[in-house]
Amino acid sequence: MTQFVTNDVIATDAVNAASIAANAVGTSEIADNAVTTLKIANANVTPAKLSQPFTLDTVQATTSGTTKDFTVPTWAKHIRVMLNGVSLNTAQPRIRIGASGTPATSGYNGAGSVISSAVATATLSAGFDVYLNAGAATGDLYYGAMELSQVDATNNIWAASGVFSCSAGRTHVTAGTIALAGALNILRLTSTNGTDAFDAGSVNVQYD
Repeated sequence: MTQFVTNDVIATDAVNAASIAANAVGTSEIADNAVTTLKIANANVTPAKLSQPFTLDTVQATTSGTTKDFTVPTWAKHIRVMLNGVSLNTAQPRIRIGASGTPATSGYNGAGSVISSAVATATLSAGFDVYLNAGAATGDLYYGAMELSQVDATNNIWAASGVFSCSAGRTHVTAGTIALAGALNILRLTSTNGTDAFDAGSVNVQYD
């Protein structure tokens, strides 16, 4: 029986992986669901085999300094910021993102809430803050993660949502959006007053 291939279409299972040279067939020539993990080397789909893999950056200690910066590739569509026992003096952690290597200091449209014996909420415009309606105490440790997702690639709009706990028994919730001047390529962890130095914990980011 003779099989004919026309219009760059390959029938499902008509050619096995061993008979196709590397880079010989473009993705447009393979029908949806025509390739299973059994036809991929080692039968495993791993982050290293993805064109835009899940990437965990290098953890940074938050034991000194007033800012912690991470360079983010412009192809990233999703970023996760993780705080592990981050501590400041009298301020709270603030997360900022930006383009051209400069974190935006305004233009954030968001709100933060703190849940303790009562609930307090405030609007946020200078960053995605771990909001607290009263001054923090020395030794407060913050734990949790914030998710940042691209909403509009043309206008560089990003949405954020995060939940954090504090060693003082509080829960902090933050959400909002920002439209950047260009493609996102930097993320900065700083403080709400801009001057407090970090004195405990660590921070890292993951992106894809």
